[in-house]
Amino acid sequence: PLIELCTPLILPGLPELPAGSGSTQGELVDAQWYLCGAPLGPDGAQLLPGASRELSALARIHPRARLSTGASFTAAAFTDALRSGSPLHIATHLLRNDACDSTRLAPLALQLSDGAPFCATNVRDLAPRSALVVLSTCESAEGDFVDAEGLLGLTRAFLESGTKNLLVTLWPVEDGAAARAAVLFHDALARGSTPSRAAQSMTTTLAAEGYPLADWSAYR
Repeated sequence: PLIELCTPLILPGLPELPAGSGSTQGELVDAQWYLCGAPLGPDGAQLLPGASRELSALARIHPRARLSTGASFTAAAFTDALRSGSPLHIATHLLRNDACDSTRLAPLALQLSDGAPFCATNVRDLAPRSALVVLSTCESAEGDFVDAEGLLGLTRAFLESGTKNLLVTLWPVEDGAAARAAVLFHDALARGSTPSRAAQSMTTTLAAEGYPLADWSAYR
C-alpha cells in the first residue's frame, strides 16, 4: 500500500537536486519530446511493430516531437536525444549484453537499429538530465541488486545523472497494453498532470478498461 502513498526523495548514490526541481508540470506541457525506438533488424524488418504504433500515437499528442524511429534509431541519433535535456520516450528491447562491461552497473543495453548495443554505461557517461524519461521496454527497472543501493541498471544510470523522473516496468507488458498505457500517460501529462499523477491515472484507467492485473500493475 505504501507504493501508492509514498515517494522516496533521497536514495543512496543519487545527486542532490535543487529544492522544487521535482515539479515538472510547466516543463512537460509545452516540452519538445524526443520519441525514440521501434528498431529494425538486420533484414530491415520491424522488430517491434507495437512500438512503432505506440510512437506514432504519441507523435499526435506531441506534434512538436522529434522522432528517431526505424532506420533513424541509431546510436548517433539517440546520443543527441540524451544530450538534449528534453523529455524522452523510449520504446525498444532491453537486453543483457556481455559487451556492456561494467564493474558496477548490470550489463544491460537498449536495442538500436544499427546493431550496436547502447549500454547502461553509455547512458551514464552521457549524464542525461531530463525532466522525465519513459522506459517503455520489458522489465526496464531490471538491474543487479547491491545491498543498501538497490537495483543497478539502466534506471540507475538515468537517476544518477540527474534525470528527475522515470516511468519503468517491473516485468514484461503485452504490446497492446503498453501502447494504451503510453497514450493514457502522455494524455494526462499534456493536460498538466505531474508524472506521478499521470501514472496513477493511467493505471486506474487500464484497470477500469479490463486490462489484466499483470499489465497495469507493472508500472512504477
